[in-house]
Amino acid sequence: MKKSVEFFHAKPENWNCAQAVQKGFQQITGLSDEEIEAQFRAQGGGRAEGGLCGALHSAEKILADQGLSSVKEAFEATAGACTCHKLKQELHFPCTECVNLAEKLVTEKLQAADR
Repeated sequence: MKKSVEFFHAKPENWNCAQAVQKGFQQITGLSDEEIEAQFRAQGGGRAEGGLCGALHSAEKILADQGLSSVKEAFEATAGACTCHKLKQELHFPCTECVNLAEKLVTEKLQAADR
């Protein structure tokens, strides 16, 4: 399985943060590349609802669809914020780290649910 970050801004698709996390969990979500493009292109770069980090937005969507609880608090505890603007502009927390953190938290939730 490829890590989500390997899809982030990779050519030719140039996936954004939200799409990269979706690509990382594509075998679980079952979404096609076309569906990821249509549903998550507009969710990256701080454009998710409430300015939420796109990677976190995708993580929340994946978990909700699996009937699992939010990782928003855990994300904020590690990154320092949940909104793209604060993460990038104030905290200088790299987008690649947001993608890695979102993937880590989703993986942990999925593994805990399988136990």
